[in-house]
Amino acid sequence: GGKEDTYHYRYIYVSSPEVASLSPSSGTADGGTWVVVKGKEFLSKEQVETYVEQENEKIEQENEERQDKGLEPIPKYKVSDLAVTLWYKEGRELKKLESEEVEFISPTEIAFKTLAMPEEYKNQETVVHLEVINPDATLSPEGQTWGSAYKEDAFTSKVPQLSRPIIAELDPDEGP
Repeated sequence: GGKEDTYHYRYIYVSSPEVASLSPSSGTADGGTWVVVKGKEFLSKEQVETYVEQENEKIEQENEERQDKGLEPIPKYKVSDLAVTLWYKEGRELKKLESEEVEFISPTEIAFKTLAMPEEYKNQETVVHLEVINPDATLSPEGQTWGSAYKEDAFTSKVPQLSRPIIAELDPDEGP
């Protein structure tokens, strides 16, 4: 017969962040706009790592006992980075732009730098949705969206006001 495997269900706290407002609420489709997001329950990676370290120590102890019994080890918790994703519509699909620069300011404020919209969106105004993903979102059970906040129609990507000249050639093409 097989080995019976019973281990107690782990309770772990996962945040429930909320997004209240964005400032500014619009920026150029070329990207590069720093946006401050106000809300609540934002977490830094360091905060979550400290918490997860303690939980992983408990799992490690439990895994030693499980190994002695010939049971599979319980997977340890992993922590992700604080992330901001902008979602835009392409036909019926939602496409995402993940910000590469996100700063934790406080539990009620974070900042991120917008990325450039795809070329075909640069000549039109596009309203995008915002998702903030706390570093503890990876602790959620599969299929759950704990640890993240979503705000529809949160930011407007606008056509850049500056002209974008293209230099085709220089004449003369060399100087004195």
